[in-house]
Amino acid sequence: MKKLIFILVCLISFSAKADMDDICFVTDFEAVDVTKVRKVIKQSKCVRNNVLTVLALNEFQTINIIDNFCRYDREIHFINRSTESQARNTWGLTCILYSPEGRKVKNPTTSRVKE
Repeated sequence: MKKLIFILVCLISFSAKADMDDICFVTDFEAVDVTKVRKVIKQSKCVRNNVLTVLALNEFQTINIIDNFCRYDREIHFINRSTESQARNTWGLTCILYSPEGRKVKNPTTSRVKE
């Protein structure tokens, strides 16, 4: 019985496959937004659990991309890529892709507190 369990565990562990070996890279010479990221993810045929790396983001879009595409149960790294010679405030991020379509926003127009 122990041998059977050992064999099953070995077979299952070798057949388990995560797509974290593939990197979906999104960059542009201009600022990247959610629409551009979604388009590149679709064109590149990225799937859930791919590593998503996005460059040329402004601060607001960094948060927006994380909200839409990153898994919260995995690490999310973002850095300010600006230098002293660069006038723009550009950010880069890398995370594990939650879904190629991204999350849906439930209340984009009614998100303010009503008095």
